[in-house]
Amino acid sequence: MIWFGLWEFLIFLRNEEPLYLFASLLSFIALAFTRIEAWAILPMVFIALYLKYRSWKTIREKMTKKLFLIPLILVIILFIISLEVNFSFYRTFAKGFLSAFSPPKNEVDIPSYSLTFATYLVRVLGLYTILNFLVLAFYGHHIFPEE
Repeated sequence: MIWFGLWEFLIFLRNEEPLYLFASLLSFIALAFTRIEAWAILPMVFIALYLKYRSWKTIREKMTKKLFLIPLILVIILFIISLEVNFSFYRTFAKGFLSAFSPPKNEVDIPSYSLTFATYLVRVLGLYTILNFLVLAFYGHHIFPEE
């Protein structure tokens, strides 16, 4: 589903047809219930949309069509139900996520902590194969810039 969502998003960027954006977002939102990668890819999708349109108003206009509203409301309801049923999972997930970005409790000098944090971040992104997407996106953006 990750590859389907990425493919649909790339087609949307080329054609700007709302159906492709809808399919992409729906696949990532469905994955957000089961895979941690979706929580990383969803913000990247919105960042890419912002970089393309340079305006949140334009993005909202594309997403407020009838195609988006009913499924979006349904997903929000399902997420609330899932949050209630699987609260311990989301609490553990939030603690782990937030602790990864907080500085350690003991006194450590800033340069070594920054290096340790950067190494840790690269290891985590590599473990979840998000680093591959970021490196390929950076490479593609600089080798094939938009004209």
